[in-house]
Amino acid sequence: MAQAPYCSLMARSTPWKDQYTLLCEKCGYVLEGLDQAGVCPECGVPIEGSLPGSRLGTPYQQKPGLRSLLQTAWLTIHNPKRALEIMSFDRSAPRSPLSPILTYTVVACIALVMLEMFSKPNSMTNFALFFGIMTIIGVLIWSAFFILTIIFAYLLLAIARLLRWRCDTEACWVIAGHAAIGWSFTGFAWVAGWYTDRLIQYLVPTQSDWHLRIQTMTLIDTVILPVFFGGIVLGSLIFAYISYLGLRRCKYANRLRPENSDPGATTRP
Repeated sequence: MAQAPYCSLMARSTPWKDQYTLLCEKCGYVLEGLDQAGVCPECGVPIEGSLPGSRLGTPYQQKPGLRSLLQTAWLTIHNPKRALEIMSFDRSAPRSPLSPILTYTVVACIALVMLEMFSKPNSMTNFALFFGIMTIIGVLIWSAFFILTIIFAYLLLAIARLLRWRCDTEACWVIAGHAAIGWSFTGFAWVAGWYTDRLIQYLVPTQSDWHLRIQTMTLIDTVILPVFFGGIVLGSLIFAYISYLGLRRCKYANRLRPENSDPGATTRP
């Protein structure tokens, strides 16, 4: 019943009846009732490539875990088109790797920053305090990127509806969740900036001439700020690029019809 408004809207404004109608994933032509061994009458692409069964899911969707998450991250960055071709939008599959991507990124970045504390025995007494501060910062960063991803997902949804593409909330959420790998680049860029700052301060002794100290602080500002904002730009560009590809490639993506849905709406491919 919850899907009725969506289905009614789709029936009035588009040639497909609901989100389960078999479409050509390239041009959006309705393929229901056609020979699956044939080709799309509109664009000539083999119908077999548009069947929902060909979307096996990314490695993380197939088997959630750290290893599959790393495989999915590499595939998304190295070959995003392939990742989008196999990405699944079925409710039976894990929808989005967003939360584990952000969690592992934040934990890894905190661990890398905390390594500096182990190199300073005299600072071990402040370890708990520093760890607490870093944890709070990590939670805030996790929340900020999570909210940004939600905003981008709804932006994708708005674009899809404007262009009358069949890319609903779930599909946009899955696409944005995979594109969130871009935020990992932001996090690790910030860690690189942190260690650059530490290295510069280490190379300039505290007792150095004050002119040198001022020059050092100027150098830190010159290096660290671009790294900080550069990390944000880099992560945003990667996120936006993958999201754009996802919206274009999955605008007519098919999914298996649930067993408990109306079997008379469309035939299950």
